Amino acid sequence: MKKYDSSVPFQADPKLLALLKKRKGILTNEATQKVREELTVYMTNDLWFLVAVFPAESARKEDFLTALDIERADMMQDVENQYYLPVFTDEESLLAFKPELKEGEAIYLCDKKDMLEFLGFNEHVAAIVVNPMKDDLLLYRAILQNLLKVAADRL
Repeated sequence: MKKYDSSVPFQADPKLLALLKKRKGILTNEATQKVREELTVYMTNDLWFLVAVFPAESARKEDFLTALDIERADMMQDVENQYYLPVFTDEESLLAFKPELKEGEAIYLCDKKDMLEFLGFNEHVAAIVVNPMKDDLLLYRAILQNLLKVAADRL
């Protein structure tokens, strides 16, 4: 994960945003399946997301973090007591969900490898959720593994 520098605004991927929006629209079953397939294929690309975490004190001045450098992160919890790490496609979505950072919290850029690494070190976390309360795209371990495998096979 790379520390986010807000002086260089993070640009959301327009195609990803369009697919997420389309996915939430009122569609026929066939159109819904087509959008899901297109989104899945698109998610194999190199995409970046924003995440707010609390780096360990020893890593707070570093520009890069690994999952082991994260002391904690605010999670979402569902009615079945499953935990989810929220990530965001753009700064606007992050700030709408979390208007202010807490003391010691910082924003980082993460990709699918970072997400999978985080889930690997935090087995109590069920999945990553992209743009919670808006898009609610769940990325479970197996999904992230498959997306990364397809991307690697494509090279």
